[in-house]
Amino acid sequence: MEPANPPPDGAQLDKLFELVEHPDFNEGEYWVKQDITANTVVIKKGERSEQLFLVRSGRLSVQDDLELADQRRIKPGLAEIGEGGIFGELALFDQEPHSCSVVALTNVELIAIDAVKLLQFLSSNSEIGYPILFQMMQQLAGRFRKTSKRTAALFAWGLKAHGIENHL
Repeated sequence: MEPANPPPDGAQLDKLFELVEHPDFNEGEYWVKQDITANTVVIKKGERSEQLFLVRSGRLSVQDDLELADQRRIKPGLAEIGEGGIFGELALFDQEPHSCSVVALTNVELIAIDAVKLLQFLSSNSEIGYPILFQMMQQLAGRFRKTSKRTAALFAWGLKAHGIENHL
């Protein structure tokens, strides 16, 4: 399984990790450290949260919950997130429920950041905010491109598997 969010060009989301060290971005007010044990669900599909997470150590799996035609359920692992990764960042941009679950594969150390307070801080400190949001958008663009390629490949496979491509 390919990592869900390798940072663009191999660089980590260093600006967001640097922010945690910023003297005005206080632990307890803007963010908290969380130690998560293996097999713990950090984000559950369908629920809402106002946090985004930075991975200091450990590995997590991005999973979906799918129902097959015969009412069996499977939870395929869609991607893995490791040290230096980020997840839950769409909480910055919308208030929609999570589209996937995220489960710790190993013991994990996370930084949980309050999305509302983060946006307020970045708006008040645009010299910090712009580079952070730019790095996040680069990462999201990369994820979107990978998802588009996978969706197209799966669609093509489905057409071939059912002989539909012969009728197009």
